[in-house]
Amino acid sequence: MDISVTHPSADSAVVDVRGQLDIDTAPQLRGAFDGLREAAVTRIAADLSQLTFCDSIGLSILAVTHRYCVDSGGWLRLAGPSAFLTRLLTVVGIADAVPIYRSLAGALAGDSADLVPATVG
Repeated sequence: MDISVTHPSADSAVVDVRGQLDIDTAPQLRGAFDGLREAAVTRIAADLSQLTFCDSIGLSILAVTHRYCVDSGGWLRLAGPSAFLTRLLTVVGIADAVPIYRSLAGALAGDSADLVPATVG
């Protein structure tokens, strides 16, 4: 798995996640999110458009990161997940709390027109 983090502003970040997110690679993503928490970044857009696999550990990391962001007055927004991952996020209930956008630009802007339909409402 490859992860890159960029900062459009002091309190926001884009986390680009590529490859497979599983028990072996989860510590990388957890470390990236922990680093953002230590830097007091509370608005995070996670670009999942190149994520090819995600297991329950990955889902847990997303849920914990969402809770931190919301509790700190910010947000976690997911961008571009595959249809399979979107369905998984919906089935386990994460999509009820974490908005899923078609594109990174839509996620960064909070553009309701770019929300994936399963997460609208």
